[in-house]
Amino acid sequence: MCTYVRITAKRKKVGECKMDLNNMIPIAEYAKRIGKATITVADKCRRGALPGARKIGRDWFVPKDAPYPDFRVKSGKYVGSRKK
Repeated sequence: MCTYVRITAKRKKVGECKMDLNNMIPIAEYAKRIGKATITVADKCRRGALPGARKIGRDWFVPKDAPYPDFRVKSGKYVGSRKK
């Protein structure tokens, strides 16, 4: 869990962020790399389906090497299963 720097009335540091932002990229750049729409990647971040995604302020960031999870069934195992 990340604790951010908070300045009190006496100007003391309360905590520091331990997150490495050098390895993180914005979701717009990540979406362009993988060939998906930005809103699709943002939706996966909101649902928690993208590993390592973090929201900082209003923007989402993901690790540079984060895999894009694709949970679709591609084997054809369920083709025609509703026609029984």
